[in-house]
Amino acid sequence: MPDMIKKMAVVERSGLFQGLDSSICTYMASAALFRDYPYQDAIFVTGDQIREVLLLAEGRVKLMLFSEGGAEVILRLCVPGEVIYSPALVPEEMYESTAETLQACRILAWDARIFQAALGRFPALQSNAKRVLEQQLQELERRYCEACTRKVSPRLALGLLDLLNRIGQEVDGHVEIDLTQESLAQITAMNAATVSRVLAKWEKIGIVSLRRGAIAVRDVSGLRDLCKFD
Repeated sequence: MPDMIKKMAVVERSGLFQGLDSSICTYMASAALFRDYPYQDAIFVTGDQIREVLLLAEGRVKLMLFSEGGAEVILRLCVPGEVIYSPALVPEEMYESTAETLQACRILAWDARIFQAALGRFPALQSNAKRVLEQQLQELERRYCEACTRKVSPRLALGLLDLLNRIGQEVDGHVEIDLTQESLAQITAMNAATVSRVLAKWEKIGIVSLRRGAIAVRDVSGLRDLCKFD
């Protein structure tokens, strides 16, 4: 029973199950299993067959692609309550990207066939799944548009503000993002050296402070102002 309570807590805080009747949430929770992954573990890789629908319960996961030269591009950071690979919500055969843990993670997993049957049985769940897919697609489209049309400084500022909302934590009067500068560059589709140079400039004027593996935003208003420059 304690395990069921934990699964219900994960289900009820996820947008995938938002607004659903409690009986549907209970049914879906009972059909899922917890899986634990250590830090820097591959949950799946490009080309693997999709066998499960995965919902992040604890930790953080990066979804990424690799260029022909081996360069890594982060498509999105998944936080608790999010579906790790949203195309698995529709009948797809294989993963088109790779998921790796950024922290030790706990994941709630459904057999893909069981989940597809539930979508047919519960129209409200199907509607939510469609919304999750649309939201993640819109996020990718927005980031692509920013990469094509915005200059370095506002693009990086927009990326940091988005991360503040998703993974920022209050620490000693400022908001800290537990993320390396290299990962920030991969998320914003920028050169790592460029990101480092811009952040160093911002640190001098008091907008951010930098430490190994984290970026602290000390002036959120100033960061927002940087987004206005084209």
